[in-house]
Amino acid sequence: MKQKVAIIYKFSFGLIEKILVQFGLSRTASNQMISFGIVGVLVAFVYFAISLFLSSVLAWEPWKASTAGYFLAIITQYFLQTLFTFKRPLNQPRQAVRFFFTVLTGLVFSTILTGYF
Repeated sequence: MKQKVAIIYKFSFGLIEKILVQFGLSRTASNQMISFGIVGVLVAFVYFAISLFLSSVLAWEPWKASTAGYFLAIITQYFLQTLFTFKRPLNQPRQAVRFFFTVLTGLVFSTILTGYF
């Protein structure tokens, strides 16, 4: 089973990479784009799983479970994007500040937009 998943992953990754290179992206940029998407899907799953576990199993109030899931997902995203997507060391404070500022800015805009519509 593991071998089949590895083959499918390698084929899919290679196919998407070829398409992105055809659009003029470098191999490095296309690999980062694919890795970014993979991490995004994993982080969405982390958020969902943690929120569901906290609200269903531990009977937390939904807003508390969602908030905890969100912050744990952000931390997971930082680690995975830094190590897997961009292959950088974690001990760069400036990078961490920029990442969390970007996430906070997105949260503010999302809150404003969803609060008014």
